[in-house]
Amino acid sequence: MIGSKKNLNMLDEQRFIDPYLPAIKNEDWQYTNLKKYFCEDLNLQPFCSHNNSVFIKQLFKKRTDLLGQKNTLFFIDGVFEESISSHPKGLIIKKLSSRGNSVQSLYSNSAGDGFSVDNNDSYSGFDGFVKKTKLIELNALLIDTPSIFHFDKHFKFPEPINIVYVQTNPSPLFNQARVLFFLEKNISVNIHEEVINLGSGRSVLNLISETICLPGSSINIYKTQNDATNSCLIRTSFFIQKKGSVVKCHFLSLNGKLIRNNFLANLIEEGADCSVLGTSFLSNSSHLDNFIKVSHLEKNCTSNQLFKSVYSGSSSGVFCGKIFVAK
Repeated sequence: MIGSKKNLNMLDEQRFIDPYLPAIKNEDWQYTNLKKYFCEDLNLQPFCSHNNSVFIKQLFKKRTDLLGQKNTLFFIDGVFEESISSHPKGLIIKKLSSRGNSVQSLYSNSAGDGFSVDNNDSYSGFDGFVKKTKLIELNALLIDTPSIFHFDKHFKFPEPINIVYVQTNPSPLFNQARVLFFLEKNISVNIHEEVINLGSGRSVLNLISETICLPGSSINIYKTQNDATNSCLIRTSFFIQKKGSVVKCHFLSLNGKLIRNNFLANLIEEGADCSVLGTSFLSNSSHLDNFIKVSHLEKNCTSNQLFKSVYSGSSSGVFCGKIFVAK
């Protein structure tokens, strides 16, 4: 079905999308009805690379401050654009091999120490959430070769690396983006992620990341959500943490018709530490839904969750924070 996506008409595409949307009967989504926020003429995003200097200059006229920044990585309509990106030594960017007709949702391997395209070698630690949230499968179906950001042993860069996800579509589209982060042993990384919509204000971005933290590594990641176009963002972040690794994730939510943050971390070896922090200032009719689950699957691990929100006007918010500790 995906192979013939370009030949689908609008009605076909809406019928294709609908089964992948979680219903409010789903406990993880009981306070956020996605259909309420999605427009009726939403289409699937056609994927193409924009390696065109004229197009890129026209695109960034609205945000002249973006181009030319050092250590900034750009995704345009879900495609990594190397021609306008820059990054420090020790960060290796490559594509994951094509999976053919595989329906694999997650790329983390069964041991949680690398990425694989083999269905039989897929990580099962998040299966409960993935089976109830088919948006993960939809994203995997529509993106055959996600980008891997591999921070190797030569990476020694204390400044933040900016990752900017840009949407450009003039009509409302259901956009997809995916990135895989791999941290070698004892590597420390700072990342700032931002979503910018320069296209239709009625679009939806389904953004998914998987992060593998090998022993002794640490990642400090800021996720800014400030979309003045009033579009929708569904962001799902998976973290697998090995011995002594540290994850600090900060959500700053300011604008958006709908913002849904899914954060799931598995602490699979001793000494892993995970902190999830969130701050939001919402107004108008914005809706924010934070779903956080941290699982302690080995002894002597630590975690922390702290979220503070201010809502004004007719804005609304949901917070679900879960901590699972294995016996």
